[in-house]
Amino acid sequence: MNINEFIQSVVITSEDLEHLGEVGYTDGMSKILTKAMRGIETTERPMHCTDVKRETIYVRKDDAWKKDDDSEETKRLIQHIAHKNYKALMEWRNEHPEHAEPDTADYEAWYSISRNMCNTDPSALKKLIRHLALTTAVEKNQLIT
Repeated sequence: MNINEFIQSVVITSEDLEHLGEVGYTDGMSKILTKAMRGIETTERPMHCTDVKRETIYVRKDDAWKKDDDSEETKRLIQHIAHKNYKALMEWRNEHPEHAEPDTADYEAWYSISRNMCNTDPSALKKLIRHLALTTAVEKNQLIT
């Protein structure tokens, strides 16, 4: 599976958004990405980390494996999933009409989700890259040469 196919296949649920609202951006996004990666056989994943310590990640793009220098593809993946979160929030709002009424549970949930989706802290991105490295790690004996 190529990275673009993977991005398209990720589905953000209401539960994912609510979890993100409860635990914060980094942990919420980590869960979404982990769930999506673990739903795919290791040999079919679009990413593999060959060295967790150095965060050496290879990405399958255009039917070829390429080293993700400077984590550019990994960052792009995270940005696309974050964008999917925003789209899913619009659907969530339609399913929860009381989100606009202060002092309701839906309003509190909407506020928490919205606040936690807007994380621009560079350390959060680094943590997500590290998490993806751990999630997609493969042992040397699993590599096909």
